Amino acid sequence: MRQRLGSIREDLDAMRRRFGRDSRAPRFDLVFDQAIKPLTLAAEELKLSIREKQSEFVFGPESEGEVPAQYKAQVAEYFKALSEMK
Repeated sequence: MRQRLGSIREDLDAMRRRFGRDSRAPRFDLVFDQAIKPLTLAAEELKLSIREKQSEFVFGPESEGEVPAQYKAQVAEYFKALSEMK
């Protein structure tokens, strides 16, 4: 990931130098292909990686399924007490 982002930075620096040397705006298709698209893909990859790491630290039941039978009465009491609170 770091190498890929470093490569994108180098490409952007090269475009900036060309702009300074030639006084011409960079072509949008090159900016898109060499910077915007790779940065967007890297951001997506980072987002998935972060989500994956966060899911490792989630505490709680693995499924949102039904409450186990031995706890149903306690859960019902708990929610009843919550609903009566003001």
